[in-house]
Amino acid sequence: MILEDLNIYNGSFNLDLNDNIDLILEVTNQVSNMHNRFLFEEESEVLDLMREVSKMKDIEYYKKLVNERFDTFIKLNRFLLNESDISLLTNIYKIYEDVVELCSEFPLSFCHGDMKSPNIFYKNDKEPIFLDWQYIQLNKGISDITFLLTESTNFNPLLNDLVLKYYYKKSKIYE
Repeated sequence: MILEDLNIYNGSFNLDLNDNIDLILEVTNQVSNMHNRFLFEEESEVLDLMREVSKMKDIEYYKKLVNERFDTFIKLNRFLLNESDISLLTNIYKIYEDVVELCSEFPLSFCHGDMKSPNIFYKNDKEPIFLDWQYIQLNKGISDITFLLTESTNFNPLLNDLVLKYYYKKSKIYE
């Protein structure tokens, strides 16, 4: 990948997206445009140069990480979790591999895989330019938006709802 010198532009990295609704919606817009452009309804539609891009089920690292760290996560966070939370998380853990399989079934989009504000240069503090493409994957596009909200905003049900609804409205897959 060839990247132009971003130093020639005014802009910033890692802008706070919590209170900048216009900016987080512009990021969401650009992400949905990428997902729509590279949306594959079935495997035969995947571009030749993207055939080697991993699906979630191909990424052993995530499976290993979840299996190795789940018990420690519960133990370290027990004081924050009630029994209902622990039960819910345990049930999700038990079906994790099934979820990964579902995330690998077509239709799939080309996804960034690490969509967060530190991986975005905001040209003129308005136009997002996505960087750090080492975790690309074919996945459900919503995974990029979920990661963006989790990694780049404080939990805010209103903001999450707004961004998710905007993404769904923009996405071809949910037409």
